[in-house]
Amino acid sequence: MLSTLCKSLCKSLAISLISLFSINIAFANYASVDDFVKDQKVIRIALDSGPGFGDQAASLNVMSWLRSHGFQGWFEVIYPDEITYKMKSLFNLPYVYISALPTTYEDTVNHVRLIKQSQFESDHDNGKVIYYPLGISGEYETDPCAYYAEGDTKVGCEINARYADPSVPYTYHNFANYFNVGNFINVGVWNFKTNMSLIYAFDQVIIKQLDVTNTYFNVPQTTLAMAKRYLSQDANGKNFLLKNPALLDLMSVIENQTVNIMSIYGLTIQNGGQGGDFIYDVMEFITAAHYAQLTGSEKFHHPLIIPVFYDYTEECKILTEVIKKDDWSHVRSTETPDTRKAILQKVIKDLNLSTTFSTANLSDPDLSQKIHHLSPYEILLVSMGPLPKVVFDGVYTYTNDNIWPQVREGESSLNSLLVTGKPNIRCSWSLWELPWDNWITDNDLKNRLHKLFGFLNNANGYAEGGLICRGNQSWESNPDLYKDLARLILDASNPDSAYSKYFQRLKIEASKPENDRINRALTEALQHTN
Repeated sequence: MLSTLCKSLCKSLAISLISLFSINIAFANYASVDDFVKDQKVIRIALDSGPGFGDQAASLNVMSWLRSHGFQGWFEVIYPDEITYKMKSLFNLPYVYISALPTTYEDTVNHVRLIKQSQFESDHDNGKVIYYPLGISGEYETDPCAYYAEGDTKVGCEINARYADPSVPYTYHNFANYFNVGNFINVGVWNFKTNMSLIYAFDQVIIKQLDVTNTYFNVPQTTLAMAKRYLSQDANGKNFLLKNPALLDLMSVIENQTVNIMSIYGLTIQNGGQGGDFIYDVMEFITAAHYAQLTGSEKFHHPLIIPVFYDYTEECKILTEVIKKDDWSHVRSTETPDTRKAILQKVIKDLNLSTTFSTANLSDPDLSQKIHHLSPYEILLVSMGPLPKVVFDGVYTYTNDNIWPQVREGESSLNSLLVTGKPNIRCSWSLWELPWDNWITDNDLKNRLHKLFGFLNNANGYAEGGLICRGNQSWESNPDLYKDLARLILDASNPDSAYSKYFQRLKIEASKPENDRINRALTEALQHTN
């Protein structure tokens, strides 16, 4: 497994195409990718164990893509034992399995078979594992072993190297699911060396490396209506709603536009997450939001709900202590804490946040009442906790006039948001992933984005600039950063602004069939294996 630092820089999804007998057999006689997908009986998925990097969700998104292109067979999902607790929300499991999931579980309705990695390894040891023509690995690895249908490094490398027939070539196909990891598609062949068991016991032959710049993951979009149907019609959805009754009230005010919404999701805003003190990152958006309320037109005066898509209970307590009581005793500090603290204290006081800000949990029994009794200029931050994926996607990607730019960290989230055509804001130490220099003619906006998000200096190859979510330096570098962020929020509400037009252009590019990266990857594989 890659280190946390490397994974945060190298996130992606790998897709492997494996033939048991010859590189000319697996895809022979298929006229198209859809023909191949429709003909498969089993597709193997391997999830990784990394927390918060979006790789597991990315695998599920590709599963949705395969279903939408005609796959009706079984998904065999191999997952590390330590993420068993995530299976409930990822795969909509009955609540009986919240703590004890069998080593092999079959969902006969959706044709999904879940297998713990320990069980899969045991099956491998006993010669019971069958190879399938198509497998998906849910993480990016510099080690090419990870591109096997078994996926994760331990399963994909150690087991395959120990048990694979050295005379059998395996075709593979991998490509980056993200945008700043290098744009490439590889098609090649593994040939295992005889009598060697090390994870590098193979020769790699690259047939072709294909540039996939300006290609995207066109995964089926989950809507708020789909999330509501799940909550009202699915047994697990009904059970979830019983424990979180305010969810429907939240959806109601989202749809009837009586409140504004600014959704936040990403490691950078979690206590102990990526970067420096979380509070300096999340406070950029809280202060920017209130400044937008105070300086924007009448529609910005409406109360604002900020759903944070984690169990944010601990962070809510710290935020309340800081904003309401000026109590910083639970804020961990790393660099120049006194300077940052003084700047943020002044901004909180100038904006009078102590009288307008509050927090809640989605499961709070009085949350519905709070939602319906918010006053103008108020901000309510809601800890959403772990959600079923259909609910998360439906709420997080919903767009309307009252939906402010979603705040995100990962590029997997970007894939889901691109098709909305609406602006979003990245909260990450990394650069903005997609180009704007050639797509934005407004020099003022271009300079603002360079200042806020940073950019790659082609002259020296280094990243430069960037203020958003650099928790250890943002506030010292620009005490008025929140005002610049507020301006983006205001610009996003105007469909004719240069900022909005940039995202409209992204939607057009991402929606073109020829720019569908999954289809492009599988099409390339067919060209080399037919």
